[in-house]
Formats: sequence, structure tokens, C-alpha cells
Amino acid sequence: MSVQNLTMIWGPTLLAKKSDELIYSQKEADVLSDLVVLYKNLFPCSADEIKREQAMLACLQKYYAAAETLKDAVKQSGDIKIWISLNPNPENKTEEKTQVNATISPTKTAYELCREYSAKMQLPTHQLTLYEVILNDSLERPLHHDTKVFDVILNWSYWPEEDRKHNYLVVRPVEMLCEIQRAVKNLATVTPGKELRFADSRTKTFKTLQCELRDGKIVVSKKDKNDKTTIVREIFLQSSTAYLGCERKRDFPWSWAITFVERTQAQIMRSRDAPFIGHVLAGSEWMDRTIWYSSIWYCLYRETSCRRAEIIIK
Repeated sequence: MSVQNLTMIWGPTLLAKKSDELIYSQKEADVLSDLVVLYKNLFPCSADEIKREQAMLACLQKYYAAAETLKDAVKQSGDIKIWISLNPNPENKTEEKTQVNATISPTKTAYELCREYSAKMQLPTHQLTLYEVILNDSLERPLHHDTKVFDVILNWSYWPEEDRKHNYLVVRPVEMLCEIQRAVKNLATVTPGKELRFADSRTKTFKTLQCELRDGKIVVSKKDKNDKTTIVREIFLQSSTAYLGCERKRDFPWSWAITFVERTQAQIMRSRDAPFIGHVLAGSEWMDRTIWYSSIWYCLYRETSCRRAEIIIK
């Protein structure tokens, strides 16, 4: 505590006037400040006392110097600890993944977390991406490099306990996002439209419906016998999270699926009327997955899918 703070506290008490009321006075504070700063001139101090004081000051200086250089010397308020997986070789399903205990601050991005563990992954940061894996390994998504990791973890609290207890984050090579970036450059259009399989949160089986991506939303529609189009569902991308995969409870014989979990509701709940998580697009041609997921990413992030390599000057 500084001398000024000490004198503000001690002044009204030690130099109190005859009245019962304790009132702060700058004059009293100045007097006490002189007593503290000039104590060696006012009070006799032995050589041993001066030596002990110098030893204490040296110890305090070392402590504060260490606190400035060590990251964990002072824990920042709001940080959380979480185990994440490092998987430099996703094709190897049998190899045990390395687990690291990461510190997540409210502002830490997916890119910053990848940079923190790039040495362990033996890859440069721009060749890594962070994945969110949820719902008992059924759903996953690559996180955009500017995504706040703290927010992703907090969103798990909105999920039912059974669905979120095995959620985790994993650092992987960036192949998926590179594939998205290549597709966006080569696609004739980023507003695809095609008949796909669709199931909402109420239905287990899939129906063949017309699906279109336009105006920042996916429009699912059907035609009746009179060729009249009826909109079945509109999925707004800015208020939904798109995951690759489909929960195992559904009848799913298709090659790929994208599950959309709406963020408009405070709590993600299963109910008797809606026993499944999210709305699902599915198909049998793998190229369609690339087209649709790349178009969704372009709609959300434009051309910032992958972070460029950093130039480091030594």
C-alpha cells in the first residue's frame, strides 16, 4: 500500500480532533506522510533494524519482478482451465491423443490457442484450427480463427447434461478450412439449391425436399400436386450454428449431414414434441457436403476462412 493510502486511513484516527466525528484532512495526511517517509530521521534505528528492512525490500522486489515475468504468477479474473486434445494426425483413429490443460481467458481466440500449442503440434499456427466436438462425438465444427473460445465453452451450459458431458475441443491441421477456401474460389455460385434429405427437431426420418441458400438463410420447401411451393422451414444462419454430422438417434443411411442448432432459444432442450437436436440436411454425394458447407461459411465469414501465415522478423 502506498504512503498516500496509509495516511488517508491513519490520519483521521491518529490525529483526531476533540470532536467525535472523524473527518479527513489533507494537513493531517501530510503530517503522517512526513512521519512515514522521514522515520529514519525522527526515530533511532539500529544497524540490525536497517539490515532487516533492506532484506525485506530486496525480497519484495524479487517477488514483484517474478510476478511480471511469470504468466501464472497472477491469475486473471475470469480465466478458466479446460483440457483440450492435440491431434496432428486425424486419420489415425487408434493413436492416443495428447491432452493439455489450457487457460482460456474471455478474449482468447481460436487462433491464439492454436498458436499456443503449435510447437507441440509441430506445425505453424496458420496450418492449425480448433474444432468443437459435441453430442458424444456426433457433431463437430471447425472454429473460425476469430471465434472467442470462452463463448464456445459457455454455450455448452445451455445443453442438456447428458448431451454436453463429453464435449471437448481439439486442435487439428487446417485441411477442412483449406478445402472450404478452395471450394469458394472455384464454385460457380455460393447460393446452392438442390433436393436434399431434411429432418427437423421433431422427426426421426428424412424427407426429400427442395433446399436453397439465399439471403443468409436456408429455405426448405416442398411442392404439392398442383405444383404450389410451400416453405417448410427457414434456417437463419446468423442465429444458428452449423455442425458437421448428425446425432446417432436418427435414421441416417446417408453419406453426410449438416446439423443446424438454433441459438435463438436460451436453453437447448429435448421435449416430447421435439426429441432431437437441431435441423438436419443430408445427402449421398460427398461433393454436395463441400458445396453446402463452404457456401454456409462464405455467407458467415466471406473470404476469411483461413488465417494467413505470420511474418516473423528475428
